[in-house]
Amino acid sequence: METIAIYWEPVIKTYGIIERTGLSLVSLALDSTRSDPAIIDYLDAARTRDNVKIVFASGATDEGLRVNILLDGEAALPGDGDSPPGLRVDAPVELVYFQGPHFGDRYGIAQAALDALADANIALRSMVCAGASVYLVVPEGQAGAAGKALTKAFAVPNST
Repeated sequence: METIAIYWEPVIKTYGIIERTGLSLVSLALDSTRSDPAIIDYLDAARTRDNVKIVFASGATDEGLRVNILLDGEAALPGDGDSPPGLRVDAPVELVYFQGPHFGDRYGIAQAALDALADANIALRSMVCAGASVYLVVPEGQAGAAGKALTKAFAVPNST
């Protein structure tokens, strides 16, 4: 006999919704068949910086994999001719993130966030769900509206 327990609540609880502005999203294409020294150098340089907020990968059907680095402030790019192939910078962007109890036990967290943003016509650049945390990268000027939209789907503790 198998027992499956799923936690569900009508309004999803969070520990709060946090907004960050003035960020840059750097994306690098990784070819699954070979490594590029320029990409390795860029990733190594990014690793030593203190302004890295999140590093995540995403699948890319025609390129293999994309490594995404969310940076506080402007992206420091290599000089002319030294940029890795497939380098993209989306700046400025903003971040809205939150975490909550039971996120690992409850289904529907990501969908609730996506629905709330869609209802408010908020464009989404990237979404990362890891453990009990959700990170949403939105265009400049959209973090406040995204945070407000999320409060319609998620309970936020009262700070008073």
